[in-house]
Amino acid sequence: MELNWHRIYQKQAEWTQSTRNYLFRRAGLHRASIILEAGCATGVITNELASRTSAITIGIDNDLKPLSLIDTNNQNLYIACADVHKLPFKKGLFDAVITNYLLIWLENPNEALKKLYEFIRPGGYLLICAEPDYDGIIEYPDSGIKTSLIKSLQDEGLQHTDLGRKMNEILSALSFEFESGFVNYSSSGNVDDILSIIPGINKNQIGNGWVFIQPIYYAIIHKPR
Repeated sequence: MELNWHRIYQKQAEWTQSTRNYLFRRAGLHRASIILEAGCATGVITNELASRTSAITIGIDNDLKPLSLIDTNNQNLYIACADVHKLPFKKGLFDAVITNYLLIWLENPNEALKKLYEFIRPGGYLLICAEPDYDGIIEYPDSGIKTSLIKSLQDEGLQHTDLGRKMNEILSALSFEFESGFVNYSSSGNVDDILSIIPGINKNQIGNGWVFIQPIYYAIIHKPR
């Protein structure tokens, strides 16, 4: 069964809303003039940025298919098909660069972060809003959802199932000035929430007292003036 990606992006945005609220405040996005979301897909976060700020908001993705689904009615919102490793912008242009569930899909996330950092102005921010750790999922009793989720994503090109826990190691190796943390998404007692994005799982497979907890990591990187 084919994954409904736009639905997945919407659910992921719901799960991590409080984290984004915190990161957007810390980065002072209400004062930003121009923002980039790298790996914007169907534009769930890009549209949120365009609606919540007065900044020019640009979303880029290397796949035209999800870009075609983006609602571009906001006059401050612009979309482009581009690769994070070959951005068609002037270096130091953006007050903030945003990523959300992006690095797990990239073969070399370290190199991508180095590239994105170049496009932030001095005093600006790189916000890694969410990077999950699928290997760190706790599921009890085991109904096969963790295994099915990981397999479905790997079939679609997922590169890293444990990137979240490696976030500090990656950012430290790049000598970035950063703050990081994680939140636990829990679908315990709300089976329909997680099943809405995972195909092929029958609700009757899930035992009583089911627990599903997934760690999702974030970071805010400041570029010194």
